[in-house]
Amino acid sequence: MPEPGNFAEDFFAFVADHDGPSLAAHIHRSASDDQVREFLRHKSIYHLKESDHTTWVIPRLSDTVKAAVMELQYDEYGGGNPHRLHAHLFAQGLAASGLSAEYGAYIDEVPVEVLEQNNVMSLFGLNRRLRAASLGFLAAFEATSSSPSRKIAGGLERLGFPAEMVEYYTEHVEADAVHEQLAVRTICGALLAEEPSLHEDVFFGAWTSLDQDDRYAQRMLGAWTS
Repeated sequence: MPEPGNFAEDFFAFVADHDGPSLAAHIHRSASDDQVREFLRHKSIYHLKESDHTTWVIPRLSDTVKAAVMELQYDEYGGGNPHRLHAHLFAQGLAASGLSAEYGAYIDEVPVEVLEQNNVMSLFGLNRRLRAASLGFLAAFEATSSSPSRKIAGGLERLGFPAEMVEYYTEHVEADAVHEQLAVRTICGALLAEEPSLHEDVFFGAWTSLDQDDRYAQRMLGAWTS
């Protein structure tokens, strides 16, 4: 973990230095239709309630940080248009792909890594003492989403998935490039300006996000390429 200094610069370097397995690269280049469908079923556990865990942390923040988080959440929830909620876009993509868009439909088949990731997001969001970890998780999540989303969209197009499913990921290519700046510079930056003692907690949340993604990717790549 970097020592306190230029937070945004240190945070982006921390994420960039992380070298984990890439499930998105596999989906882009060589995943089969069945593998991608399995991936989408797993991702439905989070994406059908996308951003809700961050909403839970909002009442536990100061006014300044709260307002910054709400700027990001407004976009995640469709900017006032219920049809543009990211969770709604994912549901549309699932339905168009012949998969269930009912929340929890695939809960009994997902690997433990999926449950761990969703549980830790809830744990961070629902506990005031972990508010900085929640925002650090959010920042790392957003900072590692844009490029993988582009690769996944390419893989979906390669396999002939419907436009609704591709659109969900293309939406995140541009949106998350903006969100990563907001999450790191404005949200976490504002939090640490007020409470510099939470520096370690922010990086703990970021590390947790990266570690959870790595362990899920290792699990699936091991199953798919063995």
